[in-house]
Amino acid sequence: MDEDFDKNELTEQLINLKKVVSEKAENVQLTEKQLDNFQQFFESVNQKVSKIRTVRAARIKAENEKKAEEERKKAEYAARERAIIAHENNQLEETRQRLEQSVFDVSATSIKSETPPLNNESLLNSSPEDTEIEDAEVDGSETANPTSNDPHVDFLSFIQADGAYLMLSKQEFAPKLKEDIKNERIGYPLGVAYDEIIKLWLVCDRDNSKVLLINTKKQAVNICDAISHPTALIIYEEGKSAAILCSTDARNNHMIYIYHYSVAEPFLQTFASFEDPIYDIRFQLRGIAKSDGKNLLSIENAPRGKRLRVFKREVGGKGFEIPGAASPSFLATYRTTVAVSDLGNNKVYIINFDDKDWSNISFNPIRVIEASNDLACRDLANVAGFKFVAGMQFDTNGYLLIGDAKGHSIKLFDTDYNFLHRISSDFVLPYVSSFYVNKAGECILLDVQNYRERLMWVKMSSIPQILDWVSPPGGGGGGASSASSSYQGRPRRGGYQQHRQY
Repeated sequence: MDEDFDKNELTEQLINLKKVVSEKAENVQLTEKQLDNFQQFFESVNQKVSKIRTVRAARIKAENEKKAEEERKKAEYAARERAIIAHENNQLEETRQRLEQSVFDVSATSIKSETPPLNNESLLNSSPEDTEIEDAEVDGSETANPTSNDPHVDFLSFIQADGAYLMLSKQEFAPKLKEDIKNERIGYPLGVAYDEIIKLWLVCDRDNSKVLLINTKKQAVNICDAISHPTALIIYEEGKSAAILCSTDARNNHMIYIYHYSVAEPFLQTFASFEDPIYDIRFQLRGIAKSDGKNLLSIENAPRGKRLRVFKREVGGKGFEIPGAASPSFLATYRTTVAVSDLGNNKVYIINFDDKDWSNISFNPIRVIEASNDLACRDLANVAGFKFVAGMQFDTNGYLLIGDAKGHSIKLFDTDYNFLHRISSDFVLPYVSSFYVNKAGECILLDVQNYRERLMWVKMSSIPQILDWVSPPGGGGGGASSASSSYQGRPRRGGYQQHRQY
C-alpha cells in the first residue's frame, strides 16, 4: 500500500507492538478493534516492504542492464574503430603498392619505348611556350585550397571576323598517341579536364577505374588506376593536382580525392569521404566543380530531393535543394555562377552561389534554360533546347557551352543565358558525355557510344555561316522533312554582352 501513517498512529502502534511482544497473550490489554488495527498496520508494513524490495530489485536490474549496454557499445565502438583503422591502413598500403607498381610499369614502358615517364621532368617543361611559367616549382606538399574557378578559355577569341560563328574541326591525335589511347581500351569516359600550366589532359574512365593523363606534346599517356569508378574530375590546383569524384562498388559510397600528379611519385589524398560523418555523404553524387569560395561542389541525387552539395575540407558539407530538379548530373562554374544540367528534364539551372563565408552561404536560383525537345534533332539543332543535355563549360566572360548528347550538338549561350548559335562541325558530333576546350582552342569530346573512338580530338575556330547540322549514321534527324534539312534559323550573333557581376 502507498498510504503513509501519521505520527500519532505510529506512536500508538509502537505501544501496541511493545505490549504484544513483551506480555503473555492473556495479559495483553487490547480490544478487538485495537488488535484489528494493529494487524492491518503490520499487513500494510509488509506490503510496503515487499514493494520496496521490488522497486529496489528493478532499479538494480536496470542499472546493471544500462552498465551492460554501455560496455557493449564501448566494445562495438572499439571494434568499429579498429576495423576502420585496419581498412584505412589496408587502403593506404594498397594505394602505395599500386602507385609503386604504376611507377614501375610506366618506367618499364618508357625504357621499352624510349619515352620518358610522366614525372617532374616530362610533365613540366622549362620552355615558356610549353609551360607559360618559367622555372615552375612543383612539390608534393598538401594543398589547403584549390586555385580560382575562373576559366582560361575565351570562346569569342576564336571568331576571326565580325558576324562569324564558332566551328569545330575534326583532328587526329599523333599516330603514337592515337595507338596508345586505343590500347587503353577506354570503357566509359565521363569527365575531362585540362591543366593549362603543364599542358596535360585528364580523362575519367569509370568502367575501368582509371584516369588517363595525356600529354599531346610529348605523345605520352600515363595512368592513375589506384582509384575506383571515377565519374568526374576538375583541375584542383593548376600545375599540380586534380579533384576526382569516385565511388566504391556500392552505389552511394562516394569519395573525393586530390590526385597530385605533377610530382616524381604521384599520390592520392582524401578530400571528403562517405566514411567521415562530417561530410554527410549518404546518397549518389554526380559531377564536381570548384566554387567561388574555393570549396568543392557536387550534386546529390537523394530520394528526398536533388541538392547542390558543397564540401569544405576538414570542416564538413552542406546541401541546397535545387527546385524542380529531376536528375541533375553535370556541373560548370564561373565565379559565383553555377550551371547544373539535368538529364531528367533536359533543363539547365543557373544558380548564384556565394560560399566565401561558410557560416552564411548564399544560394539563389536565377534562371532555367529550357525549351521544347519535341522537335526533330535537325530542327532542334538551331534553337534553344536539348534532347539529352550533358556536359557544359564556361569561358572567361561567362559565355556557356552546353552539350546535347542525343541531339548531337553543342550550343553557345550568352551571359544572359540566351541561345546564340549551334557550334558548327565538319563531322558528326558524338553522343557526348562531356567535353573541354582549352585556351588554344584544342578540345577533347568524350563519346560513350562509339567503342572505336571514345576520345575525339577537335579544334575550335570560326566560320562565316553556320553549317548544316550533320546527322549521325542511320539518320538520327528525327524524321525531319527536306524543307527543314537546310533550316538555319536566325541565331543571334552580335552584341556579346559583358557578363554581369553577381
